[in-house]
Amino acid sequence: MGSIERLMEGKKMRLRKKNIVVGVMIATLIESMIFTGCSPTTHTKEDIPETKYKQAGYAVKGEIEEDGTVKMTYALIGVKNKKITYVYLDQIEQNPHTDRHLFTNKELYTAYGLAYKGNKGEWSEQITALSNYISGNSLTIDEVNDIPVYKKSEREQKVPKKGTDLAAGCALDISDFLDVINEAYDNREDTDAMRLAVGEDIRVNNLKGKLSATIGFVGTNYRYKICYSHLESYTVDVDTDKEIISTKEKAEMDDSIKNIANGEKAFEKYIEGLNMVEAYGVETYDPGDGVNTALPKVDTDLAQICNIDLSKYILVLKEIAGRL
Repeated sequence: MGSIERLMEGKKMRLRKKNIVVGVMIATLIESMIFTGCSPTTHTKEDIPETKYKQAGYAVKGEIEEDGTVKMTYALIGVKNKKITYVYLDQIEQNPHTDRHLFTNKELYTAYGLAYKGNKGEWSEQITALSNYISGNSLTIDEVNDIPVYKKSEREQKVPKKGTDLAAGCALDISDFLDVINEAYDNREDTDAMRLAVGEDIRVNNLKGKLSATIGFVGTNYRYKICYSHLESYTVDVDTDKEIISTKEKAEMDDSIKNIANGEKAFEKYIEGLNMVEAYGVETYDPGDGVNTALPKVDTDLAQICNIDLSKYILVLKEIAGRL
């Protein structure tokens, strides 16, 4: 064999050895992935951020005051290791016979007008101070209930005690807020939420003295998928209603609205696992009946389980998406 032939044969042998080594490495890698359940694009456990809130809970408390004012106080909380690390508090407070605005007290901000009557700041600022005090100090529910308060008047039963850290930023009666925080804590559910937010849609009919409110409570995980969802709607007629209860609660006594209540529950379940854009972007259509404007699109999976108008819920989800 000549020198050139020997050189070529040696090269071929080296290539065969290299291919064998590479083949063994690839086989070993594939075997490792099969037995460990991993793939080149799969996150390891260390890559997944720790869940921020292990539990979440919400509550709504409503009452109709003597002058016909509807007052709805609500809370969404996030809990980890029995400590409340997220608190969102707000209130709807308006008389549907006389008021025309469609905002919560927090959304009204300076239009609420409280800042002009005292030196503690606007209503929204004082309630934010309460929320931050609880979540910033990671209080347990027992510590929340031990917040130092005093009775200022018959109308103001629980005002932060003067000289305390909370009183420096909040001088409002916090009775209703303590009530909804406690109820939200009792209603808490296990979750893997990284973000929590609330959204509202409010409408009034001055002629009929009616107020309708749709409130959504949502949490998303580290992948921005919805992992906690509750949608509640309320219709209040101040001339006939004695109390404020949700559509789901009313449906237990009134068969005529069971379809709406069941539709709410079905939509809540349907959006879990979706991201927010997918949730408020569900396919709908306007049947042109002058009543409904966003029914689930025919022949979709959603239409198989839900046949109620989703317009208000979609608006609420869009607002939540902007607050997450």
